[in-house]
Amino acid sequence: MRLCPLKDARTAFLAKIAPIASTSIATAKAGGLVLAEDVLASSDLPPGALALERGYAIASRASVGASSYLPTLLPQMPRQVEAGEALPPGCDSILDPGDICQAPGGAEIIASVAPGRHVRQAGGDLAAGRTIVPGGTRLSGSQIAVIRSAGLTEVPVRVPSVVVMAPKGSCASAALVMDLAAKAGADVSMAYVPEARLPGALASTASADLALVAGWSGPTLQSAVPALAETGQLVARDLAVNPGAGMACGFIDAEARLTPIILMPGRIEETLAAWLLLARPALDRLSGFSGSRPATRLPLARKISSAPGMVDLAIVRRHVDRWKPVASGDISWAAVADAEAWLAVAADSEGFAAGEIVEAEFL
Repeated sequence: MRLCPLKDARTAFLAKIAPIASTSIATAKAGGLVLAEDVLASSDLPPGALALERGYAIASRASVGASSYLPTLLPQMPRQVEAGEALPPGCDSILDPGDICQAPGGAEIIASVAPGRHVRQAGGDLAAGRTIVPGGTRLSGSQIAVIRSAGLTEVPVRVPSVVVMAPKGSCASAALVMDLAAKAGADVSMAYVPEARLPGALASTASADLALVAGWSGPTLQSAVPALAETGQLVARDLAVNPGAGMACGFIDAEARLTPIILMPGRIEETLAAWLLLARPALDRLSGFSGSRPATRLPLARKISSAPGMVDLAIVRRHVDRWKPVASGDISWAAVADAEAWLAVAADSEGFAAGEIVEAEFL
């Protein structure tokens, strides 16, 4: 049986997937979702100069040349401000409490301070019109805090709807897919389908943005392949990937739209490979995600071997300052549980030598 190169299959599949329409959501609830467009500051923040530390607000020019040997006399004690408080008019610097004292006729400054010391100038946090977070970014908690501080109560995001078709009853692989898709910012629902009805049920996923068939292997999964070709478009099947060669991808053609669908082999390691190599890239296209994921470049503790012609999924674990290979291609469930990160060994590669620096993406 001739296997389809993963690169060809993925290129053809992803080329037909475009970002979905955006929707507005409360900023406080947008963590982990992907911005549909740039979020801009509507005004300067802070609107005026404010103190960053507790002290006395002064005009810095009044302290020029001041020292303990030659204090500068002020006609009155300046106003003391707290951190976060706006500076009085005419002030541009904060003097430490120990550098000023009351004296007959006013106050004495015994230290010179530079303009802007311990001060955040108007627009120093955010200038009006500045991009706070660019579109295509998956929002983190700190980014949401800044957006909320800028007074923006809603943000435009893309939340793809994903339906996971699974066998009735408990299914670890389907539950894994559901969890991964939800963490990737999708609105996920589960559709439990009797085994005999799987081929005919594919068309029912047309209303979703992405359909994932998970939990089946062997003849049951393979029976869905010709059904996909009949009800839509089969892009690729029998991919040159280890594990997960039985995966297939295509589109359900209904309701004047194409819904991408991926048939994911049922064993956990095969499902994980299908998620990393096909499903997650498809979800990234739908959400418009353009960022990068946490990854680290480290030397390998020992070599990773691979047979040319197949893309091997390799999983690794960090050990001191090296990546320790856990498994490659033939991956057990114990290895999946032990892994921290992954990388793909290209089809034209024989692997990586011990000590070679590789980049692995955290799971």
